[in-house]
Formats: sequence, structure tokens, C-alpha cells
Amino acid sequence: RCILILARYTGRRESAICHLRASDFLRDKTAIRDTLASMGMDENSAKHMPHGAVRWREAEDKMGYATVTPISDRTRQGLDAYLARNPKMGDVPLFPSPRESDLHIRRDLTARWLLKAEGLARLPKLQGGVFHPYRRLWATERKHLPDQDVAAAGGWRDAQVLRQSYQQADPATVLGVVEAGE
Repeated sequence: RCILILARYTGRRESAICHLRASDFLRDKTAIRDTLASMGMDENSAKHMPHGAVRWREAEDKMGYATVTPISDRTRQGLDAYLARNPKMGDVPLFPSPRESDLHIRRDLTARWLLKAEGLARLPKLQGGVFHPYRRLWATERKHLPDQDVAAAGGWRDAQVLRQSYQQADPATVLGVVEAGE
């Protein structure tokens, strides 16, 4: 459930989510400031992270990009609930393998679980991947916001890729475009 919450509300790739460590969930301003400072980033950014943040490590990012991004209240609640049931601290996998707790869960396993859950719920399979549709949805829901900020929050290095490959036309926005200026 928490993996799906992170996919839905952070816009991040499933591999980046699967490789999170417990220490990547930054719960308070001190942890956020310390992490920002250790990464050579502006510590004052912590004031814009009221619900906490996630450190996305360069080794787990497709483009080799390390960053710290704020999380929403809903994401914070999901992480808190998950950690209440599955306590973890330090540099251990946030989502460990069911068979080897010192290893991260594998992407193919999370994909199978999501497909199984959709089947049990009698939901149709989403088009264009298993977790990737959540990434596209997240990007599309934010297309009214500045591209640079959406790209930074969702882990895109290039706003052009965000616009061309992830943000999609939607019926409400198309209607708004057609009716603009009338």
C-alpha cells in the first residue's frame, strides 16, 4: 500500500521507490536541514517541507540525480502508517524483500502485487505499464503548474521530456482550451 501511495503522490519511478531506505524518509526539520547540508543544497529549503521530505539517492535514479523533495500530508500519513506497522530505522531498506530483509524489494514483485490487486478489485489494467500510469497521472495533474517545479518534484531532469512524454491531454483541459476567449 505504501509503495502505491508513494507512486501516486510523489510521481517517482517504481525503482526509486523500491530502493528507498528508512533513513531517506526525513520526518522533521532537523533531519531535512542536515540532509540538505550534507548534499550541498540550501538548508533554508527545509521551511518549504512542512510534512517532511524524501531523499532520492543518485544511485537509484535513472538519470543519476540526487535530490530532496517535500512530501504532501497524505504521503506523510501513508509513510507514518506503514512505519507504525513495520518499524524501521537507519540505513535499511524501507521496503525489504519478503525473503531477505537486508535487500530491497524487487520491482517485478511489486508489479505482480499491483496487477493481482487490480484483478482482485476487478479493475482494468491501466494502459502503458504497471506503475508508470501513476507517474503520468501525477505529471498530468500538475500541468497547470510551472514545468521546472513539476520536473524537480517528480524527478525529471528535463522539463521537455516531462511535457512530451508524461503530461497528457485531458478532456477538462481540452474543453477549457476550446472555450478560452469566448
